[in-house]
Amino acid sequence: MEVRTEAARNALQNITGPSLVVDYRGVPVVSAYHRLNIPGLNWAIVSEIDQVEAMQPVYQMRSTMVLIGIGVCFLITLLTWFVSVPLSQRIDGLKDIVLQLSQGKLPGKPLLTGNYDEIGQMIQAMNQLILGLRRTSLFASEIGNGQLQSPYEPLSAEDTLGNALIQMRDKLKASQEKEIVLSRQRTTALLEGEENERRRISRELHDGIGQLLTAIQFKINAIEGQEQARKEIKTILDETILEVRRISHNLMPSVLRDFGLEAALRSLCNRTAQATGWQVSFSFDADPEAPALSQEFITSLYRIAQEGIHNAVKHAQATKLDVIVDHEPDQVQLRMRDNGKGFDLQTYETQDGEGNGIRNMRERTHLLGGKFQLISRVGEGTTLVISVPLGEEVTERMSD
Repeated sequence: MEVRTEAARNALQNITGPSLVVDYRGVPVVSAYHRLNIPGLNWAIVSEIDQVEAMQPVYQMRSTMVLIGIGVCFLITLLTWFVSVPLSQRIDGLKDIVLQLSQGKLPGKPLLTGNYDEIGQMIQAMNQLILGLRRTSLFASEIGNGQLQSPYEPLSAEDTLGNALIQMRDKLKASQEKEIVLSRQRTTALLEGEENERRRISRELHDGIGQLLTAIQFKINAIEGQEQARKEIKTILDETILEVRRISHNLMPSVLRDFGLEAALRSLCNRTAQATGWQVSFSFDADPEAPALSQEFITSLYRIAQEGIHNAVKHAQATKLDVIVDHEPDQVQLRMRDNGKGFDLQTYETQDGEGNGIRNMRERTHLLGGKFQLISRVGEGTTLVISVPLGEEVTERMSD
């Protein structure tokens, strides 16, 4: 059989090599051919295999690689989705917080940090910022409410807002302290003016009216006749002299100036017992190590006791009154306790307000730098406790 193919012609022409040709069937084949070097013979070896059959493993490998590529792409896409969704959620959370902060709102709950990567570090820093802003907001609210003693620690040395609030608090505190000092000075001046006026009126009553009344008494005693009218006039005049002496003593008791606080309070208690018929007890305990009290301090404490006894006589409906003074090295404490009708403190403060007597005692106590405590229950009497610390601060306040 004669075969006329491209592979046969190439082989007989001494062309060697494999190539892709069409065989005698008209089917593409992979052909390998080579001419035989045999003398006298013009032969060649041709070996062929169909292209489809030869390329079947390649096609299978290509299909496998395509499937593997598709699977790898799917896995990469799935992995990217699993990584990017939580990442985008964390970024969205940060975005929402930044938007809220831009509107002046503080988020209620902190964000979960999650992985400690760059975004996790940003979330942690944002949570710290929110916590710091919440503390700063609370601190600003406390300043607005006048709580100037509230502690605050800025986020850092460069915390502009925190440091500005601290400076504002310190300035307000200094202004408040200055106002307190000025108020004390004004109150001290008023009380000093009041005491000076009391002394002046007491002196004028004693030296002026008292002497005139005494002179009239002598004149009446010298008048003869009309014994009954003279006795009546003398009785009225004696009562007037006693009343003038009582008023002068209440304005400025000489015993306070001449003999000190203990003697003045004892005299006040004795006169109260005589005037009311109450059982009034007085106790004065002074520690040997206790410092001497200034005249201003003694006068203020006496006025507090005087006002307290006056209030008890006026309102308590009591039969017994205890006045106790403890003069210790570090403080002076005055306690007054009666067995009167008492009252409900809460109702008294909310409905009736604070009376002038209690207000005056409270102001004098605060002026001394002391603590004013009022204890009362209906049917159980009333107790008043005045505690004034002693030291350089009290001395400075009284000297001012």
